[in-house]
Amino acid sequence: MLADYAHVGSQSFVRRILTHSDQQCSMYLQQRLKTTPHEARKTAIIQAVGRMLLDLCLSKFGNFLVSRCLEQGGLELAVSWAKALEGHLLALSLDPFGCHCVQKLLDCGDRTTKVCGKAYGLVQS
Repeated sequence: MLADYAHVGSQSFVRRILTHSDQQCSMYLQQRLKTTPHEARKTAIIQAVGRMLLDLCLSKFGNFLVSRCLEQGGLELAVSWAKALEGHLLALSLDPFGCHCVQKLLDCGDRTTKVCGKAYGLVQS
């Protein structure tokens, strides 16, 4: 259904996920991330998600998109987003949707990310 809207920007889909709690848009962007061979398209989606990162982490359907971006983006993205979410990790870890993003950050991140999680008591020694 959404394939007809391939020309629509990723930012519009991300906004729709947040404003309308649109599961279809989230699934569409996740699938595009997973299957597109074009790095520019992946980068556009990841940047769109990064602009609304905290809100997406707290969103019922946005948290899945954040997790997929972290899987596709690698270590550098995980470190960057962990820094962007600094100061919000405890609140996210207590949120029913945000906790999934925190867990994915800890899984995908480096030593710095894990130290940050340890400081908040999110990682065992």
